[in-house]
Amino acid sequence: MNLMLKTVEVFSRRHRYDINPSKSSCIRVNPKSPDPSPDFILEGTCIPLDTSTTHIGVYRNTKCKVNTKNKIELGRCTAYWLMGAGFIGKNGLKQSVKAHLWSTFVVPRMLYTLEVLPYSQADLKALEAFQLKTLKQVQHLADRTYNVAALSLLGICLFELNYTKTHLICTTV
Repeated sequence: MNLMLKTVEVFSRRHRYDINPSKSSCIRVNPKSPDPSPDFILEGTCIPLDTSTTHIGVYRNTKCKVNTKNKIELGRCTAYWLMGAGFIGKNGLKQSVKAHLWSTFVVPRMLYTLEVLPYSQADLKALEAFQLKTLKQVQHLADRTYNVAALSLLGICLFELNYTKTHLICTTV
């Protein structure tokens, strides 16, 4: 690891950009032994060992699991941001436009980083439940309406199919 940090240091000097060691952190993913790891040094400064960190919007911790609650909260916030455009109001947009907004803005934000983090079926079920509940609210349908009806009226796929499509696109390119 120190060799990799030394390579980063040399590369940053060569291409004239700075890496701030005080803003850098390191995590041990799935630590097998309780032994402390050696000190990682970048530009003469020791990088602290943390339990969680964020890099380019990707939240990682030592267990390297998807934080489903944060994903649902991000999707909810995105949907609320779209309310001003008539996303949920009765006198708002057409159903086809609402479906397009959902597929274009909300789903990609919730799918971001899922292709690089290990997930479980429970994670996908929670995201699917959020999608179904929100789509029923958007269409002013009762909670007991069939899930297939809520999806087919807007022409939206299941969340798991959207994830699979995104994952295939990322792995085949």
